[in-house]
Amino acid sequence: MDRADLKKAGEYASEALRLFRAISDEPGIAKALWALGNVHRLEGEYRAAVPALQEAIDRFRRLDDRFNLAWSLHTLGLVSFHLDDLGKAREYWRESLETFAAARDVSGIAMGFDNFASLATREGDPVRGLRLAGASGVMTSASGAGLRSVVNALEGRSAESRSLDQTEAEAAAAEGQELTTEEAIAYALQGTWPQRLQKAGPGV
Repeated sequence: MDRADLKKAGEYASEALRLFRAISDEPGIAKALWALGNVHRLEGEYRAAVPALQEAIDRFRRLDDRFNLAWSLHTLGLVSFHLDDLGKAREYWRESLETFAAARDVSGIAMGFDNFASLATREGDPVRGLRLAGASGVMTSASGAGLRSVVNALEGRSAESRSLDQTEAEAAAAEGQELTTEEAIAYALQGTWPQRLQKAGPGV
């Protein structure tokens, strides 16, 4: 994760994949594919990451491994986002967030909010992006889960928006911090701004 030696990481992942295939270890194959896809992603080899991640997703579905399925969908969403296929990114991230939400996985939900914040910002809606980033930050702080900051640093994410002045940006982030987890999930997935917060700003 800290990119200390991605070349070596790729070699280990590839060797593990060969060994798991040789002994027909289905969970091992799926996890090695996800690891290999992550190495390609961190190297910036986004197109090379796609086949490994797609196969990992297919295998995790067959295994009904919801945890690793959600993480693989999250990763393939990141790859699609970097390839500027926002439709695919949204599709993968929607299923990932829905799966994390069903499992009440705090780190996964928080990163799901950040995923949709990135989409909103890329699509020209900085207020929505900052609201979701604010909701993610509150959830992370309350839980003590630190994985969100690691992933965001690796992806070069930021809650800042140059199209808003400081006052507007702070107001949007504060509005997101007022959301409950369920409200933030609905806002991420359906764009539904809660009625109780209508005075804080227009819905999206």
